[in-house]
Amino acid sequence: MEAGLDSVIGFNVGGIEVDRNQFAAVFDRARAAGLHSVPHAGETHGPDRIWSAIHRLGAERIGHGIRCLDDPTLVEYLRDTQLPLDVCPTSNWRTGAVPRGRPHPLPELLDAGLVVTLNSDDPPMFGTDLTNEYRVAYGLGLTPADLADLARNGVRASFLAQEEKLALIAEIDEVSVQRRDGKKYNDKHDGQRQRAEYRDTIGERPGSDPADSEKYASDDKEQHRPHW
Repeated sequence: MEAGLDSVIGFNVGGIEVDRNQFAAVFDRARAAGLHSVPHAGETHGPDRIWSAIHRLGAERIGHGIRCLDDPTLVEYLRDTQLPLDVCPTSNWRTGAVPRGRPHPLPELLDAGLVVTLNSDDPPMFGTDLTNEYRVAYGLGLTPADLADLARNGVRASFLAQEEKLALIAEIDEVSVQRRDGKKYNDKHDGQRQRAEYRDTIGERPGSDPADSEKYASDDKEQHRPHW
């Protein structure tokens, strides 16, 4: 911070998910210097870590945050405040935060009305990238409109200037309209009902199992792309 903040916009704490309260003072310094607070919390430990990140670290986004689902009051708070969760499905499977063989809670987070962004976490460590994470999300039953919404959320949750955000969202909207397949899945769908109907329509797809993430990371064939 003393060297200047020209190339730094945020301050984070990750790694082993120890109690977040002990970092309050250094986060206070970072925020006072103009950095955004984006701590990891609620990945491998429960809602108390997320509450701590909110109240003691002044979180503007939460890294992971999937364990919020263990606390209905926290889910309500996140929905009311629209505090973004930066969710990383492949990373969660590979760290064991979501046990292999179990579905990722990404659709459940969306069904709860939470603001979710899709992320790759650490690409070299987890053998994935952002494109792969969209394939994984598609495999979990998300509709093409859901994927576009995730992209919009990523822009809205960013720290770009407002005019830059609007330009990117307009680009996403344009592509979404161009790619829309003419069916009932559009940007005004009832998320929970539409996702359930869409999953029933397409059945099992590549990406619904964590092992598929490994395949996607190294295989870019057309058959594995979402059919917009």
